[in-house]
Amino acid sequence: MDEEIMGLDVLESIFEGRTKPTDLKLSALQSITGNFFEERIIGTGGFGTVYKGVLRNGEVAVKKIKNNHTINENVFRREVNSLLNVSHENIVRFLGFCSHTEHKVFKTEGSRDYIYAENRERILCFEYINNGSLEKYIADELRGLHWDIRFLIIKGICEGLQYLHMEKQIIHMDLKPANILIDYNMVAKITDFGLSRMEENAKTKSTNRGLSPGYAAPEDIDKGEMSVKYDVYSLGIIIIELVTGHRSIPDSNNVLRRWRHRLQKSGKETPFRYQQIAKLIEIGLLCQEKDPYKRPFISDIIRVINELENTDRSTVEQMNRQWMYIDRRFDEFTSGLSNFMAVAEANKHGGFMYCPCVDCKNIVNYAHSSTIHGHLLRNGFMPSYYCWTKHGERGVMMEENEEEEEGDDGYPNFPEYGDSAEGNEDNEAEDQEAPDEPADDDLGRAIADARRECETEKERLAFDKMIEDHNKLLYPTCEDGHKKQHTGIVAMEGRERCRLRIWKVADNN
Repeated sequence: MDEEIMGLDVLESIFEGRTKPTDLKLSALQSITGNFFEERIIGTGGFGTVYKGVLRNGEVAVKKIKNNHTINENVFRREVNSLLNVSHENIVRFLGFCSHTEHKVFKTEGSRDYIYAENRERILCFEYINNGSLEKYIADELRGLHWDIRFLIIKGICEGLQYLHMEKQIIHMDLKPANILIDYNMVAKITDFGLSRMEENAKTKSTNRGLSPGYAAPEDIDKGEMSVKYDVYSLGIIIIELVTGHRSIPDSNNVLRRWRHRLQKSGKETPFRYQQIAKLIEIGLLCQEKDPYKRPFISDIIRVINELENTDRSTVEQMNRQWMYIDRRFDEFTSGLSNFMAVAEANKHGGFMYCPCVDCKNIVNYAHSSTIHGHLLRNGFMPSYYCWTKHGERGVMMEENEEEEEGDDGYPNFPEYGDSAEGNEDNEAEDQEAPDEPADDDLGRAIADARRECETEKERLAFDKMIEDHNKLLYPTCEDGHKKQHTGIVAMEGRERCRLRIWKVADNN
């Protein structure tokens, strides 16, 4: 019992990051899995069974390798040593291992002879990723993940593979969606690269390796030769599958047409996204060249992806941030929050992020973005929060003590695009019809023209309400009389909800 308790303490210390991964006690692993209870099984494969292990401070994944004596103990130790030295955001975190051999003696019935048996347990322990594998998220262009999330997943897989190839000289040999886990923040994490190499050493012929059909490179079958280009071939299939939802060679024009339909429908149609889609299809096909020498190195792929992302960053796009203040039970909020967290995670500095929820108010920081994700789901965004992203975008700002007023469709009426605001007093009652703005300057004429183009009474009322809101004080006790309406730009609300046009008027001052 003392050994079990000590083993649990060691494992929990590793889980919290206070201790490096090391040799684990079998008794501790038996304890956290209910002695490898059948109901704790979370996955099975040709190489073994995966159990969920429950600690006092979290959960882990325990891989129990099949009792296969063809795996040499030296090979097992060598691969474990490789795992111990791997640490990357896009690689599933390795927590420890166990190699336990038990000898038993049996007397055969009706005989004086004894049988000496050896029972060997080989177990690996990893962080538990509860959001499933990439297989769960593969879907065609008209369903499933938004493009921006797919792009970040592809980039994450490539960066994890680059780390294995260039820094650790490790070839995965069985890269496929089932071996890419997706965490709560939609970050891709590669797993099972050590297991495939143990299996390779257990086989005498490469053609007998039980690697995944559909993702194995042709040289695996034809020549038995292995290099980093083997993984690149598998990566190419995964890229095509993420872009199109299928492994087959795509019709690029048809794929772009279908993505255009979806992006237009979501209001996210931009040239740089089409450029990303087209270029990644090109990369995916190049990775699948039959001749390994014609395939790119992972470093070449990363360079192109970074260029595509920089194009994205250089395009200042006014994204719709209305989702930030709608009912958190709606799909629009959860979908928008997932995109927000993916961008925030990709751009965090120093290993932590500030939480912009109602309670933390962008003052408290956390090392794990999952904590912030939970806060925002539970509490919503803080008042007066500007949503800055890597694109240089600024999102909706809600004033202190301002209530979320709902429109006819049940969604709050907030501006689609926020800007720092200046103006003067609130001068009209909410239900009073707002008068036409004076047309003695460019701004006034633009507002008057926009109001005249409202085609229905509902549109006109929504427009008047928006103008009235822009004329309110910046905050209740503003002594300078600044209004929300900026003297240079006014963003007309309602492109999606009220069917109004968006107007911009340049500052002439």
